Amino acid sequence: GDTPPNIEGEYNTYECIVYDACANAASHIGGYLSSIFKYYDQTNTGTIKASEKFSWGYSTGIGAFISGYGEYYTVWLECSNSDGSTTILIESGHKVPNSDILDMKSVTVYTDNPSSGFVQGDWWACSGPKRIINNSIINVNITTNNVSNITSSSVSLSGTLSYTGATTTIYRGFAIGTQINPTYPIMSPGQLSWTDNGSGQGTFTSTYSTGLQANTTYFVRAYASDHNGNVWYGNNVSFTTQSNTQPTTVTDVDGNIYNTVTIGSQTWMKENLKTTKYRDGSPITYIASNSSWQNNTSGAYCYYDNNNSNANIYGHLYNWYAVNNNKKICPNGWHVPTDADWNILINYLGGQNVAGGKMKEAGTVHWFTNTGGTNSSGFTALPSGYRLISGSYGGINGTTYFWSSTLSYANAVKTKKLYGSGIQVVSDDVAYNWGNPCRCVKD
Repeated sequence: GDTPPNIEGEYNTYECIVYDACANAASHIGGYLSSIFKYYDQTNTGTIKASEKFSWGYSTGIGAFISGYGEYYTVWLECSNSDGSTTILIESGHKVPNSDILDMKSVTVYTDNPSSGFVQGDWWACSGPKRIINNSIINVNITTNNVSNITSSSVSLSGTLSYTGATTTIYRGFAIGTQINPTYPIMSPGQLSWTDNGSGQGTFTSTYSTGLQANTTYFVRAYASDHNGNVWYGNNVSFTTQSNTQPTTVTDVDGNIYNTVTIGSQTWMKENLKTTKYRDGSPITYIASNSSWQNNTSGAYCYYDNNNSNANIYGHLYNWYAVNNNKKICPNGWHVPTDADWNILINYLGGQNVAGGKMKEAGTVHWFTNTGGTNSSGFTALPSGYRLISGSYGGINGTTYFWSSTLSYANAVKTKKLYGSGIQVVSDDVAYNWGNPCRCVKD
């Protein structure tokens, strides 16, 4: 008709099939459109120049702009093709200021009796009377990271978003529910809700508690969305909330109370061990002397620099004879982690190259330098230092080694090292007579 329809608005990308027509070159796309249009010298006089298939020149179509320069526009164009067919194109988008470029947001193309063949152009083509959004290619990478700090009624969520080619704001958040593949913004069956975590690229987090029930399995997906109705989803991550009756502390034989944290499938102490006794109540020997420490071959502990105030913050330093004693150093129901236990934790937190940052206490109250220390896992590793075979101390406020119960070779044990200037977890082998802190993990 003579009056162009108003199609300005937003449409979903899944309403169309799209093909990329290469810029200024003939490209075979299976042949749906008999011509494709590339605009130049747009005016509001009712005439628009369009390039036609197999032609480097232009054909003149009948058309009109609906709105002004630098604003949203609607273009209607009717063009007679050289093969006798007629193409009607209706397009809506934004005219880029100070440019002859049309930033196309949606298009409807009608072609009667389209023939197979080649097309040329520099924007997206769609088959049949369909609509597409945005002629630029948007590449979105959205990842749902592992959850942490799971309680009976709350959980810490994390996602990572990156993208290229976006011409509008990309928003982000989480969808969560009791069934796999929760969605945004329309909620799927079993879905609790979704969160709005602003916009932009990088890692984003949220502490979620709305509607969570104890001892229930949930699924969460990070999502990204734009104004055009596009939604991209990350992977599903499942977690189970704690039971209401599950304790969040554990007490050792000395009466020391430790906070705990559930990370993935494991529950860990959030603090270093301070016990002076084995599980059966028998004492662990305290050794201050360097020479006695060096020559000792039985279970022993000490305070860093023989200063009890350090023990109150950083826990005790134990030799491996104490950690590996058959009398057991951890409370009932807990054990000294094996190297495999540590690796489960580290892998859950993204691997040894990044897990250290997520395990270290945030800030510089205790760490002199704390590169990338976020404590997003809740593990709260402190720079407790160590005691060498010689009995001398070192490393406080800068590094920590955690014992495992796994031998690496004769007279050496596997440990995990964290340090202030990095986010890695380093696997290291140390001698039995080293003094290191001990964390316990629940059986």
